[in-house]
Amino acid sequence: MGVTGLLLLFIIVLMLVVLSLSVYMFKTYGAGPKPYVFSIFVLGLLLLNALLFIIMFFTVIPAIADRLFFPYGSIVCILGIIAAVIEFRNNKIVALVTATITIIGLLILLLGYAVSSM
Repeated sequence: MGVTGLLLLFIIVLMLVVLSLSVYMFKTYGAGPKPYVFSIFVLGLLLLNALLFIIMFFTVIPAIADRLFFPYGSIVCILGIIAAVIEFRNNKIVALVTATITIIGLLILLLGYAVSSM
């Protein structure tokens, strides 16, 4: 099993743990207060980054893909970390989901950067 297989296995296990932890927290603490608009905005950017990576948008334009993929992904991951820290005081469920998607995006970003530099 290669590095990408282990990364995929790690992402699947991480998503299952976060899903079960979110359901447990929702049942225990309830829905909680409304999340901040900044957190929802960053969560949308993280999901857009994942969607662009899944549909291979960055391979359509290979001339600028290296200059576009890494800076956009790193800025979105930094915003995700900031949003998760800020949201942790307000709504822990949204903070957990945002942090998980940020970690997955950061792992994919680093894998893509490592593969492209070979």
